[in-house]
Amino acid sequence: MKTIQVGTLSAEPGAKVTGYLTPLQWYDGSYCRVPVAIINGAKPGPTLWIQCASHGNEYQGMGAVQRLIVETDPETLSGALILVPVLNIVAFNAQLRSSPVDGVDFNRSYPGAAPEKVMHILGHTEALVHAMVQEITANADYMIDTHDAGPLGQDTEIFYCTSPEEAVTRKTRAMAFATGNPVVREVVMSNPEDRKKYPGMLGTVINGIPNITVEVGGGLSLNEDYVHAIACQYRNVMRHLGMIGGEPENYVEPIFLNSTAMVRPRCGGILRMNIHVHQRVKKGEVLGTVSDLFGTEIEVLKSPIDGLIYAFRNNAVVCTGQWCVSLGGEAPRPEM
Repeated sequence: MKTIQVGTLSAEPGAKVTGYLTPLQWYDGSYCRVPVAIINGAKPGPTLWIQCASHGNEYQGMGAVQRLIVETDPETLSGALILVPVLNIVAFNAQLRSSPVDGVDFNRSYPGAAPEKVMHILGHTEALVHAMVQEITANADYMIDTHDAGPLGQDTEIFYCTSPEEAVTRKTRAMAFATGNPVVREVVMSNPEDRKKYPGMLGTVINGIPNITVEVGGGLSLNEDYVHAIACQYRNVMRHLGMIGGEPENYVEPIFLNSTAMVRPRCGGILRMNIHVHQRVKKGEVLGTVSDLFGTEIEVLKSPIDGLIYAFRNNAVVCTGQWCVSLGGEAPRPEM
């Protein structure tokens, strides 16, 4: 094994190191500090980068990464883990989805830009994304980006984008199915026109490295069921990559989705949903209702497709156009 270097942090084979990347400075000259742990195994193997909280109020992955940091023994690890429990530290400290400095969504800003080339007038998020992408591409053989539904609802899926390179797509698919999450969703992005549909998302840009997005849970408190599920999925991927031994944990043969649809209301008001994740619904089936403040029903939300619900909003209120439900169309399992 080689020494792993991330920013100014370095870990020799058999070592576990924690510290901070300091890619940006604030108005007073102090540094934005992004926490990073490097666990460099004593035996050779791939480097797996796992990051969480690019949306600052999504906490479940952070809890799972903490478990890996505490529980992983570098002496028994083949390869290396680079673990980022909180990526968007500014949004995290404000308990917001996006940075209060510029309001820009981190996960719609890849690959970012060097400070002299940022587009946004305030520029913070683009510069931070750029700095992290340099570290990812310099170090990662495989990558997991971790999300949840935040304070708005519940989510449980593995999401990935196809790559222009078929070999990368096959490795990515194999990672996704190795997690054992009940739902795996593929978005085809084999050419530039496909990628334009999702500008700035990690999977559309970092497509030379096999990478998946874990989306499990939601809420503002750490939920031990979600944290445990994510930690099991991380370890299942590590087993798949030959980094640790043992049998897969909590493995479920995934349902494969190859299309997606979202439900967004035309009205704003009080939201009532009567659905659950992984529920199968028919086109036209009622998913929920929106009522005004006096209790009068003003809109019925219906499924636009025959499909499976993988995420939904359980917030009590909604505005016109805000996300309420995500559904996918089922398909046969693809070739690995």
